[in-house]
Amino acid sequence: MAALAYGLGWFDQSHFVRDFRTFTGETPCGYAKRDRDGNG
Repeated sequence: MAALAYGLGWFDQSHFVRDFRTFTGETPCGYAKRDRDGNG
């Protein structure tokens, strides 16, 4: 997750996760799991 955050322009993972949760309503891991399980 840290590499993804950095690659997208965030300087640390915690800020990326906070912004992602604010925008989507869930954590990146929760989003990925839901998508992977076909529940999205």
